[in-house]
Amino acid sequence: MIIPDLNLLVYAHNTGDRRHADARRWWGELLIGDEIVGIPLAVSVGFVRLATNPSVLSPPMTGVQAVTIVKAWFQHPPIIRLDAGVNHFNHLEQCLIAAGRAGRLVTDAHLAALALDHDAEIHTADQDFGVFPDIRWRNPI
Repeated sequence: MIIPDLNLLVYAHNTGDRRHADARRWWGELLIGDEIVGIPLAVSVGFVRLATNPSVLSPPMTGVQAVTIVKAWFQHPPIIRLDAGVNHFNHLEQCLIAAGRAGRLVTDAHLAALALDHDAEIHTADQDFGVFPDIRWRNPI
């Protein structure tokens, strides 16, 4: 299973971003691929938040446009909604201890904990995931 991070999904939909073409290609391959792609609620809602923010996307999407895009993701067979497992808060604690801090790393630690919950690999362009020693992650772009 693959867990995409929020930034890669924004890059894939932001034609003004220098990483757009590579992220779009990566996302397009996942949408038609055979591997399960789990999208956490935090990533879905975060996408709506960033896609409607004029400092991120110019022009920004409307809320309806962003939600429509998220809903469309789940129409593709490999895409599933990813929920926390029963050991999620133990995994979250493990990730925060490994990071040695929380703050802005909490959402990353949450994704890392989900990866532990589901034995998944995170796809991200964010080097911060390197602070979580037991997490498989890679930058696909």
